[in-house]
Amino acid sequence: MRCLRQKDAVRHLLPPSGFALVDAAHADPYRPVLLNQSLPDVHRHLGPMALDQALAGEAWQVTLNPVHRLVSFELPPNRTARPSM
Repeated sequence: MRCLRQKDAVRHLLPPSGFALVDAAHADPYRPVLLNQSLPDVHRHLGPMALDQALAGEAWQVTLNPVHRLVSFELPPNRTARPSM
């Protein structure tokens, strides 16, 4: 099976919703950490759910801008993108 990345899921889920990712210049600088991660097997077959629940794990805050139909992912202030050893 092909190794899917989180960004593959985002590319699949966003177009039918009418939303797009916020431009990288305005995105959280750690967004590539999320988008380049492997998509967990459990997320490959999802049932109906809200867009913000389907896009990122609990470590990330998903912000939807319904006026401009944009999605952004942000790390909450109490989280870090650095790997812990």
